[in-house]
Amino acid sequence: MTRVFEHNGKVLSDPDPNASAKDAVAMLASKDSALTNASLSEPSERMGSDGPEQVYTLKTSYGHKG
Repeated sequence: MTRVFEHNGKVLSDPDPNASAKDAVAMLASKDSALTNASLSEPSERMGSDGPEQVYTLKTSYGHKG
């Protein structure tokens, strides 16, 4: 099963299928700083174009100064 990550409607490829999901997010965050403090959902499964996928949703929250 392929693992994918979704953030703001975009599908992000798994940078290292052998790494834990948390470590994979850290790798993705090194390329996109918005993911640095992203929360990771429990995986869900769906049928993708190349077969079944394990999908993790990344959510970011932005604080407000003031």
